[in-house]
Amino acid sequence: MPRLCAAFERITGYSSTEVLGRSLSVLKSHYRDQQNTQVTRAVLREKREDHAVLRTYRKDGIMYWNEMHISPVRNDAGEVSHFVAAQYDITEAKRHEA
Repeated sequence: MPRLCAAFERITGYSSTEVLGRSLSVLKSHYRDQQNTQVTRAVLREKREDHAVLRTYRKDGIMYWNEMHISPVRNDAGEVSHFVAAQYDITEAKRHEA
């Protein structure tokens, strides 16, 4: 897991200890008003998986494009106990696209 933590820290500027085991709401304040934040809220509320492309901001305030995939994790009883999120910095692809 150290490699995954290093990638997360490099992309977001947050240390793994600042966010590990915490809700996605830790990062919520860095999302600006945009349509896809409502998608992520619906995914969490409806306890389903989905993905969205978000314009997000690193801890230092620099904007980056984030493709985020969110999946629920279910316990033995089939209830959602938490979510796993994977994010990919797609800033260079968006620049190339433009």
